[in-house]
Amino acid sequence: MGDKRHIKVCLCGDSGVGCNQLSKVTQGGIFNFNDQAITAWSLWEREFIIKNKKYKADIWNGPGQEKFRCLFKNVIINHSNIVIFVYDITDRRSFNSLSELIQIATEKLGNNFIGAIVGNKIDLYEKQKVSKEEAREFAEKFGFKFALVSARIDIAPFIILFEELIEDFLERNKENILNFEILTEEEKKRRIKEEKKRRIEEDKKRKIEEKKRKIEEKKRRIEEEKKKKIEEEKKKKIEEEKQRIFEEDKKRINIETETSLSKNFKLTLLKYYSK
Repeated sequence: MGDKRHIKVCLCGDSGVGCNQLSKVTQGGIFNFNDQAITAWSLWEREFIIKNKKYKADIWNGPGQEKFRCLFKNVIINHSNIVIFVYDITDRRSFNSLSELIQIATEKLGNNFIGAIVGNKIDLYEKQKVSKEEAREFAEKFGFKFALVSARIDIAPFIILFEELIEDFLERNKENILNFEILTEEEKKRRIKEEKKRRIEEDKKRKIEEKKRKIEEKKRRIEEEKKKKIEEEKKKKIEEEKQRIFEEDKKRINIETETSLSKNFKLTLLKYYSK
């Protein structure tokens, strides 16, 4: 059933589109005009070197006949990381069938897979029934990569696409990349040790940053309290000054009032005695 550390790739399409031939030629096999349609799944392994690191892909391919669609839906597509949907450029029906296959893959895998649309048999270009533009637009609608290939005469674009899909998958799964890289036990132990060290360093750095943040926060609060206290003192002084002015005005008014009353009284007495 394949190694869980390997990247699972599923090739699917109608019977006769060339999925089996693509799988075989990708492994270095020879194209065979007399290949019969398969009636069970096939499983091939391919090794990839990506950025000087070794990975293996399990390439699953199932029978394309409609009567075997249940096998594809319930066995072959399960847990796939990459799904390549293949059609025959000379067969419009095989292209139309891709919508159903994509729907099945989406129902089983959600958005947790990398997808691609591949048009096979470009060596029969003069008989094509599906234009490159239409197929590319269809692929873009789902956010899939697209390529035209020939299992018979030009497998290179398929190999290039395959490597790009592996790279996309690894980029999406950076956190779990060690689960897929093929390593010796010694290398694996070294990598785990390095990863552990990296996480300790990151945790240490995070704690330092957290401590620094708390110190900065405490400093900020002290400054705010200091500013608040200064503002309160300032307000208090203003209020005291207002009160002082008020008291002084009050005294002045009282003195002026008393003086005025005294003058009036004296004038009244003078008028009285002058009569």
